[in-house]
Amino acid sequence: MRILAIRGESLASLGAPFEIDLAAEPLAGSGLFAITGETGAGKSTILDALCLALYGEYPRVSVGRRENAPDPSGEAISIHDGRAILRRGAGSGYAEVDFVGQDGERYRVRWEANRARGRANGRLQNEQRSLYRLDDGSAVATGKTQVREAVGRRTDLTFDQFRRTVLLAQGEFDAFLLAAESERAELLEKITGTEIYAAISVRVHDGTDARRRSVEQLERRRDDIGLLDDEARQALLDEQSQLASTIAQKGAERDQHNERLDHFKRVAAARSDLARAEAQAVAAHAAREAAADEYQSLAELDLGEPLRPLAGDLQNARRTAAKAQTRLDGLLIAREEAQKLHSESTTQLADAVTANGAAEEVLKNFGPLWNEAERLDAELAAARTEFNDTLEKSQQAEATLREKADALATIDETLGQTSESYRTTAAQLKSRSDRVLLADRLGDAMDLLAKRGALQQEHAAARVTAAGAEETATLSQNEITALLEKLTEDRERKDGLSREIGDRRASLAGIDEATLHERDVNLQRALEALREASTVCDQYTRASADLTRRESEHTLAAQAVSTAKSQIVEAEADQLRDRTARAEIVPIAELADEAVSSEAIHLRSLLAPNLACPVCGSTDHPHLAHPSTLNEIAARLRRRREELDTALTATGQRLDAATRALSAGEARQAETNRGIDVARGQVLAANSAFGEQWSSLNDLCTKAGIEGNAPPVLDDQAASKLAALISVAIAERSAIASPLASARRLRTEIDSLQRKHDALGEVIETTARSIDQRRSNFHAAQLKATEYTVQAAGLAERLISISREITPFLAAAGLAVDHLDVDPAGVSLTLSTVATEYAALREQVGQLEMTLQRLAPERAAADASLRHAQAQVTAAALLLDQRRLAEGEKARARAELLDGEATASHRARITEACQTTREALARARETKSTTDAAFQAAGARCDEAAAGLETAKGRNALAEKAFNAACMDIARPPDQVAALIATDPALSGALRVRIREIDRGVNDAGTAVLTRQNDLNRALEGFNETTDVEELAAVVATLGTEIGDMQQLTGGLAATLARDDEARRAAANLSAQIETAKAELVIWHAVDDAIGSASGDRFRRFVQGITLDHMVQLANDHLHALTPRYRLARGAASDLTLHIIDRDMGDEVRGTRSLSGGERFLVSLALALALSGLEGRSSFVDTLFIDEGFGSLDAETLDLAVDALETLQGRGQKVGVITHVAAMIERIAVQVRVEKRGAGRSEIRVSNSMGAAWPTTSSAQ
Repeated sequence: MRILAIRGESLASLGAPFEIDLAAEPLAGSGLFAITGETGAGKSTILDALCLALYGEYPRVSVGRRENAPDPSGEAISIHDGRAILRRGAGSGYAEVDFVGQDGERYRVRWEANRARGRANGRLQNEQRSLYRLDDGSAVATGKTQVREAVGRRTDLTFDQFRRTVLLAQGEFDAFLLAAESERAELLEKITGTEIYAAISVRVHDGTDARRRSVEQLERRRDDIGLLDDEARQALLDEQSQLASTIAQKGAERDQHNERLDHFKRVAAARSDLARAEAQAVAAHAAREAAADEYQSLAELDLGEPLRPLAGDLQNARRTAAKAQTRLDGLLIAREEAQKLHSESTTQLADAVTANGAAEEVLKNFGPLWNEAERLDAELAAARTEFNDTLEKSQQAEATLREKADALATIDETLGQTSESYRTTAAQLKSRSDRVLLADRLGDAMDLLAKRGALQQEHAAARVTAAGAEETATLSQNEITALLEKLTEDRERKDGLSREIGDRRASLAGIDEATLHERDVNLQRALEALREASTVCDQYTRASADLTRRESEHTLAAQAVSTAKSQIVEAEADQLRDRTARAEIVPIAELADEAVSSEAIHLRSLLAPNLACPVCGSTDHPHLAHPSTLNEIAARLRRRREELDTALTATGQRLDAATRALSAGEARQAETNRGIDVARGQVLAANSAFGEQWSSLNDLCTKAGIEGNAPPVLDDQAASKLAALISVAIAERSAIASPLASARRLRTEIDSLQRKHDALGEVIETTARSIDQRRSNFHAAQLKATEYTVQAAGLAERLISISREITPFLAAAGLAVDHLDVDPAGVSLTLSTVATEYAALREQVGQLEMTLQRLAPERAAADASLRHAQAQVTAAALLLDQRRLAEGEKARARAELLDGEATASHRARITEACQTTREALARARETKSTTDAAFQAAGARCDEAAAGLETAKGRNALAEKAFNAACMDIARPPDQVAALIATDPALSGALRVRIREIDRGVNDAGTAVLTRQNDLNRALEGFNETTDVEELAAVVATLGTEIGDMQQLTGGLAATLARDDEARRAAANLSAQIETAKAELVIWHAVDDAIGSASGDRFRRFVQGITLDHMVQLANDHLHALTPRYRLARGAASDLTLHIIDRDMGDEVRGTRSLSGGERFLVSLALALALSGLEGRSSFVDTLFIDEGFGSLDAETLDLAVDALETLQGRGQKVGVITHVAAMIERIAVQVRVEKRGAGRSEIRVSNSMGAAWPTTSSAQ
C-alpha cells in the first residue's frame, strides 16, 4: 500500500484543519522527510490521525490496563477509546487518509467524532467511519466494523501489522530489546501474531487427553460386559436339548388324547343335530295344516285373475266417457266468454280511432307556437349569460376593494405594533446593559464551568474511589470467606457426581447398544437404498408414459408431413398449368386491349367505305360494319386473364399454406424424435440404474434382516413391491428405536455428568485461584484508598481557584458560586439563557428598525391600490343595472307563450300524448283480431267435444257387456269378481310367498332328517361308548401344564444364551474400537510429545524461536550498516534470549543492558527495521513512519542512521522520521514542521532546504 495524504481537525493540539499531501511536492519527490517540532507540539498526533482514520485506534491507547479518563461531558471514558484524542473545547473532529490499496485503486478513509449538538461539553456520540473510492466517489463501506474489515482487505494489514510495517511507534522496540524472556515472548507474539501456534499446541494436548479418556472408557465398558464361560454355556445347551426332546414326547401323547376327545364331541354333536332336524320336521307339518284358509284364499284369487284385463277395459271406458262430458261442459263455457270479449273489443276499437284523431289535430296546431318559443328561449339565455358575467365581475371588483381595504388596515396595524415593540425593546436593551460581558464571553464562562464541573467530578470520583477501595477491601475479605465455603461444597458435589456416573455406566452395560446400533444402521442403509430404488422406479414409470405419448405424436406428425407434401405437388401442378395458359393468352389480350383503346376507336371513326386506312393504307375495313364484335372478343380475353390471375393467386396461397404445414409437421416430427430419444434414454437410464442398485439392494435387505427380495426388473408391480419392503424396514426400525433411545439417554446422562464433574474440577481450581486473587485485591485496595484520599485534597484546592475566576460571570446573571454546588446544570443553563436572551434582544431591536423602514413604502402602495379598486366597483354596478333590465324584458315576452312552460317539456308532453293514442289504437286493433280468432276456435272445439262424448258412451256399453259375460262363465257375480280383482297385489303376492315358504319348509325338514341320520351313522363308526370324557380331559390338561412349564424353562435358557451371544458380539466390537482408538492415540501421543502442552508454550516458543532467528538475521543486516561493531545473537541456553556480540572485543558476548543509550538505540532501530521487513512481503508497503528519539546518538552515528534510512528509498520506500534533534533536522531537507502557537494550539507547515514553505489547509486558531 502507499499513503497519499493525511488530514485532520480538532485532534489533541492540532485544532485547525490540516493536510499532509505525500503525493504533492516537496514530499512527493523526497524519499526521507522529518516531522519536527517541540516536545508536546503534536508530532505524534499526526501518526495518531493516520491510525485513527485507517483502523479507528492508535498506539497510545492500545494499552493492556483498564483505566478511565475524565471527559468535558462529565462522563469518564476509557483510555482505550479513540475519541479521547478529540481536542478540549471542540464539538467535533475528524481524521482522514488517502491511500492506494493492494488492488491499485485509490481510496479515502475517514474517522469522525462528534459531541451532542456540536457543543464543547456535549456528550460524545458514536464515532463515524466511511471508506470510498477517489476515482468515482463510490462508497465501499460505512460503519465501524465494516470499514475496519474493508481496510484490512484492501491493505492486507491488521492494526498490529500496520504498527510494525508502516508505523514504528515510540518506545516499543527498546522494551522488546530489554525485556525478560517471558515478556519478550508476549511482545513477540503480539508483534508477529504467533498466538495461533499456542492454540494449536493446546488443542493437540487436549485432543490427546480426550482420546486417552476415550480408550479408558472403552476398556471400562468392555470390562463391564459379563460373559459365560464355555462349561456353563455347554451345560445350558445340553439342558435345552433335553427339554426339547421331553416336550416332543408329551406333545405326541397329548395329541392322541385330544383325538379321542374330538371323536366323542363329533358323536354328541351329530345326535344333537338329528334331534333338532326331527323337531323342525314336526313344526313344518303343523304349520302346513294351520294355513289351510290361506291356501283357499289364494285359490279364489287365482280364479278371478284371468278377468283382470276385462275389468280394466271397463274402468277405462267409464273414465273416458266421464272425461269427455267434463271437457264438453268446459268448452261451452269458454265459447260464451269468447263471444263476450269479441263484443267488448269492437267497442274499444271505435273509441281508440276517435281519440287518435283528436290528438293528431292538437299536435298539428302547436307547431308554429313552439318555433316562436324556441326563438325567445335563445334570446333570453343570451341575456341571462351577459347578466351573470356582469354580476360576477361586479362581485370580483367588490372583493378586490375589500382585500385592498383589509391590506391597508393590516399595514397600519403592523406599523403601529412594530413602532410600539421598537420603543419597548430598545428600553429593555438599555436596562440590561450590565449583561454585555456575559453575552460577549459566554464561551469563556462555559469553559470555566466545564473545568469546574470536571474537577468536581474528579474530586467526587477520587473520594468515591477512596471509599470504594475501602469497601472493596472489606468485600474482598468477605468474598475470601465465602469462596472457602464454596470450595468445600464443590468438592462434596464432585464426589457425588462420581458415584452417579458409576451407577449409569452399570445400567448402560446391560444394553447391547453396539448390536442395536449396527442393526439400526443396516436398516437405515436398506431403507435409503429402497427409497432410491423407488425413486428410480417412479422415473421409469414417467419415462415410459412419456415415450408412449411421444411415439403417438410422431405418428400424427408423419401423417401431417405426408398430407402437406401431397398438397404441395398438387398446387405446383395447378400453378404450372395456369401459368402456361396465362402466358399464351396475355399477348393476345394485350393486342385486343390496344384494338379497343380510345385511340383505336378514334381512328376507326375516321374510316370511310372504299377509302384507304390512314394507318395501314388498306381499303378493306372488316370491323367497320360490326364494331361490337371486336369489343366482345377483347372483353372475353380480359375475363379469361382475370380468371387465370385469380386461380394463380389462390394456387399460390394453397402452396404457401401447404409449405407452412410441411415445415410445421417436420418441426413437430423432429421435436417428437428428440422427445422419443430422450424418453428412451430415460427408460434405459432407469433400467440401468435399477440394475446397478439391485444386487446391492438385496444384499442390504438381507444384511438388515428384511424378508423378501426386490423385484429383479422394473415393471408395473415393482413400485408396490418396493413400497412393501419400505414399510417392513420402517416397522423394524421402530421396534429397536426404544432400547437405542434408552442407551443414548444413558450415554448422554453419563456425558453430561462427566462434563459437570470436569467443570466442577475446573471451578474448584478457579475458586482456589480466586481466593489468591481476592487476597491480592485486598492489599491493593488498601493502597488505592490512601492514594485517592491524597488526590482528593489536591483537587479541592484547584476548585477554589476556578471559583474565583467564574464569579464575575455569575454576578452578571445574578448568581453566586454557591449556586454551582446546588445546581451546576441549572447555573449553566441560566448563564446560557441570560446571554442568549440579551443577544436575542439586541438582534430584535435591529430587526424592528429594519421593519419600520420597510413598512412606509408598502403603506403608500396599498392606499393607491384601494382608490383604483373603488373606481372599478362603481363602473361594474352601472353595467349590471343595464343587463338586469334587458334580461327582464326577454323573460316577460317568453312568459306569454305556452303559459311560461319550457318549450322542450311542452312539446314532449303533447307529442307523448299523441303517441299514446296511436299506441292505444294499435292495441285495440290487435285485440279485435285476437278475439275474433278466439271466438271461432271455441266454437270448433265444442263441436269436436260433442262427437267425442258419443264415441266414449258406445265403448263403455260394449266393455260392460263383455265383463258380465266372463263373470257368468266362472259362476261368480260381477261384484265379487270386482272385489277379488281390487285386492292389493302386494297382499296377494305376500300370501303366495308365505304358501311357497311353508311348502319349502316341509320339504327341507324331511331332507334334513335324512342328512342328520346319515351323519350320525358315520360318526358312530369305531366309537367306544365306554369312553370317560372327564378323565380324558383331565389327562390332557395335566399334559398341557407340564409342556408349558418346560417351554418356559426353554425360553429362559434361550434368552440367557442370546444375551451371552450379544455380549460376545459387543465385547468383540469394543475390542475392535479399542484397537482403533489405541492406534489413533499413538499418533496423537507422538504429536503431543513434539508440540503439545496445556499452556501452549511448547509449540509457541518453537515458532517464536524461528521467527526470532529470521528477525535477528534481518536486524544484523541493518545493524552492520549502522555500526559494524555489534551483532545480535540468540542465547544458547534459552529459546528467546538475545545477546550482543562485540566484534571489537574479540566477539565477546554481552548482555543487552550493558549497552549505552546510543548503542541501545541503534540496536533497537535495527530491530525496528527488521520487524518492518518481517511482515507484509506479499503486500509491499512503500511508506514508513518512525516515531523514535535520535537524541542519544553522536553526530557520526546519527549520520550512519540517516544513511541507513536513506537506503530504504532504494527499496521503493518513503520514510518519515519524527524527531526534534537539531543535527538530524539539518541533515533532512524536506520537513513537516509542527509549530506551537500558544494556548495548546499548533500549526503544521511543509518546507524544504530552499526555504520554501507549503502551508496546510489552514492554520491553527
